[in-house]
Amino acid sequence: LAFFLGRGLSQPIDRLLQATRAMRQGDFNVRIEDKRKDELGALIHIINDMAEDLKTKTSTEKTLSQFVSPMVANQLLRERGNPLNRGQYVKATVLFIDIVGFTALSENLPPDQIADLLNQYFSIINKASKLYNGTVDKYIGDGAMVVFGAPQEDSEHCFHALCCAQLFRQLVQQTTFIKGENIQFRIGLHTGEMIAGTMGSEDRMQYTVIGDSVNLAARLC
Repeated sequence: LAFFLGRGLSQPIDRLLQATRAMRQGDFNVRIEDKRKDELGALIHIINDMAEDLKTKTSTEKTLSQFVSPMVANQLLRERGNPLNRGQYVKATVLFIDIVGFTALSENLPPDQIADLLNQYFSIINKASKLYNGTVDKYIGDGAMVVFGAPQEDSEHCFHALCCAQLFRQLVQQTTFIKGENIQFRIGLHTGEMIAGTMGSEDRMQYTVIGDSVNLAARLC
């Protein structure tokens, strides 16, 4: 009798330990199938609900990170109801990049080639900015705006922006975007004081930076 009672308690406890270890390692698909009506059953139900919630949170975070920078996405999820700050002065560097003659190029090429070109080009920008702690603020048509020093503080933001621009130049020189087309790019960057924060309407907000320093970087591009 003691053996069967002990096994009846130890097996679900062992499954609970296995489930929590799996969740700790990032596996949120684990579920405990035991159906019990005692305290262990209540604990199993809580563990299953926790795994489902963590799976949903991870999926949401991954999806959100495809539309905003991972750091901004994490902060938005962490500070629900009070996302980031509503505006503060920071000293940062802004980098603008766009394609020379993109309008004429898009009129003379099939849409699928233009889409492939933009996907390759934006992918290079994303890789270069990640390597140097930059945040892709937005894609504007054929242009991109990358911020260094906000929202993540970076004492070397100016140096990192220069390195990112140089790496981008090297990578595009090694890339064939469209055969027979000489694709050229413009780059403008500037360091200075700017306002950084979450801005927009109640229905739609975005973390960005604004100010004369940002405008000058855009004009240089």
